[in-house]
Amino acid sequence: MVFPIFIAITLLLLISFCVTSKRMHIFEIFFLWMISWLITHSIAWMVFVNLKWLKLSTDLGNFWTETLGLLILYPLLVIWFFDISMLIQHKVKKYALLLLAILIIASVEFCFILLDTIIEKNWNFSYSLIKWSFIVSMSYLLWQWYRKTLCKEGLI
Repeated sequence: MVFPIFIAITLLLLISFCVTSKRMHIFEIFFLWMISWLITHSIAWMVFVNLKWLKLSTDLGNFWTETLGLLILYPLLVIWFFDISMLIQHKVKKYALLLLAILIIASVEFCFILLDTIIEKNWNFSYSLIKWSFIVSMSYLLWQWYRKTLCKEGLI
């Protein structure tokens, strides 16, 4: 039951992301997608397998729901918040938006726990906040570095 709802929400977010105007170059979007996907996927599996804070459900639909969430939904949210942050000029407001992004992404993970897509073992909401803070900040720092490189090359 969770899988069709997840697919519908993700498709709606993807379509709305694709049809809205973006302030980022396509290279930046692909770079952010790859970086956030790699960081999210590797850290998530460390938490799932090594630290045993969370466990994936044995139900095949729930497993694919979480896997597609790691591949599509979380990177999409990260890119979307970074794109919105380009509209903001004040650094304090920009960092507040990034904190809001961390809270929203951690809340999405909490919704997966409530829907039994992920089974909690030794999980705490603060662990999720720490994990997503690291992921979003690393993605942001790498994106800023890549953006400076693109500016030096004259691509943006």
